[in-house]
Amino acid sequence: TFYTDSNGREFLKRQRNYRPTWDITVYEPVAGNYYPVNTAMYVESEGEDDGGAKAFAIVTDRTQGGASLTDGTVELMVHRRTLVDDWRGVSEPINETDIGITPNPPYGNATRIGKGLMIRGKHRILVSNNGLSIKGSTKKGGAALARSVMDEAFAEPLVFVGSAPPKEEIPFLTMSFSGVMKSLPQNVMLITKQLLYEETPSTYLVRLGHQYGLDEEPTLSEPVDVSLEDLFPNQRIKNIQETTLSANLEISSWLEERLDWNGRSNSSTGDFDVGAGFTIKLKPMDIRTFKVTVSE
Repeated sequence: TFYTDSNGREFLKRQRNYRPTWDITVYEPVAGNYYPVNTAMYVESEGEDDGGAKAFAIVTDRTQGGASLTDGTVELMVHRRTLVDDWRGVSEPINETDIGITPNPPYGNATRIGKGLMIRGKHRILVSNNGLSIKGSTKKGGAALARSVMDEAFAEPLVFVGSAPPKEEIPFLTMSFSGVMKSLPQNVMLITKQLLYEETPSTYLVRLGHQYGLDEEPTLSEPVDVSLEDLFPNQRIKNIQETTLSANLEISSWLEERLDWNGRSNSSTGDFDVGAGFTIKLKPMDIRTFKVTVSE
C-alpha cells in the first residue's frame, strides 16, 4: 500500500494489483501499478510491533509516475523513453531527442536526430519515525510529513537582481517590503493575491488554501481562522465578495444555481460566512476565493 497526491490536494490510497470497484486480472504487473504523482507520494508502516509508526515521503518538483512494486519500496519514473514501439497505438517509440526528427515518408524516414532528452529535477526525501496519534484516524503520519514541504517546494521564492553604477544612489523608498501584516497560520497558504487592473476602485483577487487534509495531523488538520485584513498592510478593506474558485461567479449565485444531486446539499450559506474583522474560516483542504476592494 502507498499513497499519491491528486493535483497536490487529497492523497489517494493505492494498493498493488487491486482496484476498489472491480476484481482486476493482472496482465501488466508494472504498468498496471503505476500512478501519477503530481507533488508527493509516501509509504508508512503500521507501527504496532516495531516501536512506532514510520513514514517515508518523496516530494517532487513536477508530475512523474510512481509505484511501490514490492513492499516497503518506492520508485519514481522521472522521464519515460523507449527505443521500440510498444504497440499501444502511436506506431512509434517514445524516443524524444534534443535535436528532433527527419521528415516522415516519402520525404524522409522519420529518424530521430541527436541524443535522448535528459530530464533533471529535485526530489525531497523525508523520513519520520514519530507516528501520529489521531483519535479515530488510520493515518500514521506520512501525509503530514509530505505536507510539511509540498507547497514550499512547488512555489519556491523567485530571486531577482539588478545592477547599477557603484556611485549611483539607488532610489528605493524602503529597504524591505511585505505583502502581509503578519505571518499566516502554519497550515494556510496565500495562493493568489492579484490586483485586478480592470476594476475600480482598487480590487484584488485573493485565494487562501488550507494545506492539510482531515485527520492528517493532530493540530494542523483543524479548521483555522484567518483575517483578510492581515493581507493588506497600509490599506483598508471596503468590501469583500466571495466567488467560486475561478472567480467568475459569486458564491451566493453558485449556491442557488448548483445542481443538488441527491436532494441534500453538502454546502450551506453558513460555510461561507465572514466574521468580524473580515475573518474567514478554512476547513481542511478548503480553498476560498475572494474579490477584495480596498482604499489606500
